[in-house]
Amino acid sequence: MAMLRKKFRTVYFGLMVIVPMSWLNAQKREVFPIPVQRLALRECILMALRHNLELKMEALNPRILDAELDKAVAGWGNPVLYEPVFRASVEHVYNENPFYVSPLAAAFFGAPANDKFTPNTQHTATLNFSLEQRFTTGTSYVFSYAHSYTKVDLTSGLKDEYIPQISLQVSQNLLKGLGKIPNEAPILIARNNRKISFLAFRLRLYQILQEVENRFWDVVLAKEQWELKKKSLKVARELTKIAMEKERVGKTSPLETLRFRSAEATREAELLEALNAWKNASDRLAELIMPLRDFQSFRRLILPKVRRKMEVSPLDLRKNLAMALKFRPELEQAKLKLRSSEVYLAKAGNDLLPQLDLSAGIFWTGAGETIGESFREMETLDFYGFQAALNFSYPLFQKGARAEYRKAQLQARQARLGVLLQKRQIYLQIRVALRNLLSAQKIYKARQKSTKFAKRKLDKEKEMFRVGRSTSHNVIKIEEEHRQAEVFELQAKINIYKAQVALEYARGTLLQRHRIIWEDFLSKRLLYEKRKSP
Repeated sequence: MAMLRKKFRTVYFGLMVIVPMSWLNAQKREVFPIPVQRLALRECILMALRHNLELKMEALNPRILDAELDKAVAGWGNPVLYEPVFRASVEHVYNENPFYVSPLAAAFFGAPANDKFTPNTQHTATLNFSLEQRFTTGTSYVFSYAHSYTKVDLTSGLKDEYIPQISLQVSQNLLKGLGKIPNEAPILIARNNRKISFLAFRLRLYQILQEVENRFWDVVLAKEQWELKKKSLKVARELTKIAMEKERVGKTSPLETLRFRSAEATREAELLEALNAWKNASDRLAELIMPLRDFQSFRRLILPKVRRKMEVSPLDLRKNLAMALKFRPELEQAKLKLRSSEVYLAKAGNDLLPQLDLSAGIFWTGAGETIGESFREMETLDFYGFQAALNFSYPLFQKGARAEYRKAQLQARQARLGVLLQKRQIYLQIRVALRNLLSAQKIYKARQKSTKFAKRKLDKEKEMFRVGRSTSHNVIKIEEEHRQAEVFELQAKINIYKAQVALEYARGTLLQRHRIIWEDFLSKRLLYEKRKSP
């Protein structure tokens, strides 16, 4: 029995503690008109990075330009590629040539004499193998091996023969096409274009992050405005209840009660409008962060989870400008375009030179009635030859090359102006963002004071109305002023967050702020620091 009593006491006291605590938690739990989905800012950003279609499309561009870079490295489009090219061919030639053998020649060669021209049948089969390559210095080589077999009509007195030949030919550009810049220009430009595509992806990431944050704070604003409208409706109902009680005891007229009822109905309509605005803001955010299938069936309100501490960036103009010049992808893009234009200008200048090429070659040949005999003859290196040539060509008017050079000069000048223009835009954006943030902070402090004084004024007026020293008109008017002051304070607070986001965007540090590694996102791996998200 003692054990049972002890267990009963334990259960009883446990219930005495748990039941009141659960009741208090239930009282603290917010009640919303429709189901909600709680999301923090970081969760919204992660969802947008995973599901945003525009970002997925932009992520494909670097891969496309990777293929373009591989083509440029291989020399795709040139007569001779920068990678070794193996060629093979098989050829058969059949000829019937007129043939005449005089009696003297017949006696000398031991062939039958023929006093008239007769057709001589000849079959020639040739097998060719070659390896050729071009280098970015303007040098190219061709290493080839050819083996031919000739079969002739026995009546001619000639014999069948095998002829192998090995040759090596090297050529070098001496003026036009000499050096790495003219030959590597497509490669350098392709590399810059690839880097530009990465920067374009980063820029799109910045834009998506800014849009997500702005829409998130729009949801916060809509939700808080709904809370204010709900509180205002509660106050209106309390005032209506007080007016009805005063009318019941004869201390006020029915007109006063009607005014409060009208104000209460107005607050109800405003509450419904605020709920509709909250739904619209939730849909705009969901459209940006959810996949299409989930968005089509999404019927909830997004309940934003916001940390109360507000972090503000340093407001030093020089530091922010230095960070913007270091991190802004638009400026890096402009600089890369300038480098590409300078490379293209150097290539266009080289194309104005005349074409002067030096080529040299060496070959070894053998011959024999059998394959083995022909190879043995070639191994002796007795039958060889050399070849050297100097080729020159020059268009007399050079209209096309001169026009291309002028075009390259103008594009290089345009790229330099683009860098200066981008710097000026960055200066302007930083100054405007800093000014807006400072202004938003000052406005928020002023709005806080305004709300504080409006609250005191409303409390005084409500107390005077309870004792009969004020009218319903004054109470409703002052309550409206207080409600507007609260709305303005809330908007001023949200404007600080948005101004902070605009400053981070202008500095190019949105990715660092959210600890996002964009290179890993391109490789389908999102890596973040292990500390908890805000």
